[in-house]
Amino acid sequence: SFARLHGIGRKDRYSYASVRCSEVGYWNDFLPLLDFTTLDSYCGSIRQYVDSGRLRSTTELYYPLRLKPRGKNSLDALRKNGVNHIELRCLDVNPLSEVGLFKEDVRFIHLLILYLMSLPDRPLSKSDQRTAIENSKTAALYDDAENEIIKDGKRLPLKIAAEDVLFEIKRFAEQNAPVFLPDLDHQLKKLSDTT
Repeated sequence: SFARLHGIGRKDRYSYASVRCSEVGYWNDFLPLLDFTTLDSYCGSIRQYVDSGRLRSTTELYYPLRLKPRGKNSLDALRKNGVNHIELRCLDVNPLSEVGLFKEDVRFIHLLILYLMSLPDRPLSKSDQRTAIENSKTAALYDDAENEIIKDGKRLPLKIAAEDVLFEIKRFAEQNAPVFLPDLDHQLKKLSDTT
């Protein structure tokens, strides 16, 4: 298992809501900061890490999401053919499901992507990237009531931040995609479930 491979003891495993997404999960041994201004600048910023030897190849970039081309995964193909799909690496399996996720989880991910696509474009600074990575690693820890993430420059309990985002998504769904409201309620119930 992943935990055994990385020397994580039984007791330590219970410190993580997601070992895969935590600080002991799949991350580079340095924090790659990318330029998301254009596709060319994104590719160029990854190329710099490969050329400097920090990454052996582009496939070794462990980031919460990666832009992928159709066919062979290379920067040349990405530049030439554009983005075919986005790999969401910030998701983990649901341990309560025998198959790793419930249909409500898949439908919520669909809604989440629709919601994110509706937001206005904004620059993603290096500082924003550092904060996002720190927040991702914190979100992978127990306990969601005590751990804090940074939102809008302020520290906020993870559970409160999650509720805030889910209610923002709910407002979006009520106006644009009401078919997903039961799936959103399923996610909100997870935050209030004490069992």
